[in-house]
Amino acid sequence: MEIPLAVYGAGGAGRELRDLAMQMDVFAGREREIIFVDDLLNGPLFEESRLYSFTKAQELFSPPDLRFVIGLGEPEERASLAEKVLAAGYGLENLIHPSARPPDSARLGRGVALYPGVFLACDVCLEDNVLLMASVAVSHDAYVGAHSVCAAGAKIAGHCLVGRRCFLGMNCAVRENTSIGDGGVIGMGAVVLENVGENMLVTGNPGRAKPKPAGFRVFGRE
Repeated sequence: MEIPLAVYGAGGAGRELRDLAMQMDVFAGREREIIFVDDLLNGPLFEESRLYSFTKAQELFSPPDLRFVIGLGEPEERASLAEKVLAAGYGLENLIHPSARPPDSARLGRGVALYPGVFLACDVCLEDNVLLMASVAVSHDAYVGAHSVCAAGAKIAGHCLVGRRCFLGMNCAVRENTSIGDGGVIGMGAVVLENVGENMLVTGNPGRAKPKPAGFRVFGRE
């Protein structure tokens, strides 16, 4: 039995990542336990997986005996949990669906997750804890900063720079040689044709940018 994998967050993104990990284990012919870690839910089981708070997981598993993937789609929360996990001495595991197949020239950080159908072209760089959902395409020489999330069908053209803690909505498109500042949010179906500053929200086709409202959250939860 291999080292268990902990999915930190048992919401929608976390359940998707648990399923992705299970698919990968089937492809690899390996057996390991996949658990949920969530500080808001009570165990002992959640959807047939063991469920612990982070504090309880620390009591049961030393850092060499457990690896994590961050199961949240909110970039700021992804960053916070990744920093918490690393500060406690645990490692972040990459989850790469076999259909994604990054080229040898791609550079991937820790805790990167690639859903089925993701396309990475040559010389792409994904920093730590980046999440690319189904059918995302990232063209040559593009760079995606740490803790950023690209929803299903997002397209990033060549030589683009996406900052840290960004969210790119479903089926959006980013023109070549364009940059998106840290904390940027690109709305569903938006088309980005020019550079976007930090903490800006872009919607529409062509995309129009405005400052994110105070306390803005991608998924609108309180």
